[in-house]
Amino acid sequence: MPRKILVVDDEEGVVKLVEEMLKRANMEVFTATQGKKALSILKSRLKEIDVLITDILMPDIDGIELAETAKKLKPSVKIIALTGSITFNNLNEKGKSLFDAFLCKPFTQEDIINAIEGPKSMDNLIQRGF
Repeated sequence: MPRKILVVDDEEGVVKLVEEMLKRANMEVFTATQGKKALSILKSRLKEIDVLITDILMPDIDGIELAETAKKLKPSVKIIALTGSITFNNLNEKGKSLFDAFLCKPFTQEDIINAIEGPKSMDNLIQRGF
């Protein structure tokens, strides 16, 4: 059965790129460009969604708040941070504990698939360009 992934980023181009990468890997993808829309999708498809991939800095609900809510709703959900402006070291301890993997833009399809399939580990902290 294919994994079901919710991808959230306020940059539509990033959402489309990640969606294409994941669909090529035979994963089912739901997308949102706003945190509030992502919460709505998460709540309505709670039993289905295995992985949440979220940007950290977004205008309405940031990725940390979204991750916190997702973990409260479904503790087993895997959460991957996707960011172009924050490094893992800049997150507070609460933020660090929420994410199973941390990807800095730019990333490859291999990076994102490894983050989804791999265990929670500091090895999943892909930080290119920093």
